Amino acid sequence: MILGLPIFYVELDVFSGRRNATWPLAAEESRELLARVDRLSTPDAEMPAALGYRGFIVYRSTAGRPNRWLHVGCGVVRIAHNHRLRRYRDTEHIEEWLRQQAISRGYRALLGSAPKQEEPC
Repeated sequence: MILGLPIFYVELDVFSGRRNATWPLAAEESRELLARVDRLSTPDAEMPAALGYRGFIVYRSTAGRPNRWLHVGCGVVRIAHNHRLRRYRDTEHIEEWLRQQAISRGYRALLGSAPKQEEPC
């Protein structure tokens, strides 16, 4: 844990025949992600199936074990909580925020032609 925060790892979910890129979130990035998730308010969005770019998976590590916690793609955020899956419209632009992180970490090529926030999948 970082200053009482869980440790978060991001995986770029791309069907490419290669291993998905992953990176840890720094403490400030972890706080930003939690704040964005807390502000989500539109439940029950559906996420279309897709080949190629599918979004981002965020793992939340508590007690040293990473668990799949959040998936965002095509403007939809899915959060696993208490053995239930909640779906929200990505009104906090989490997908674009993670997309910018992937680009800054050198993974632009893996994103390919991933749609921007305002584009449908």
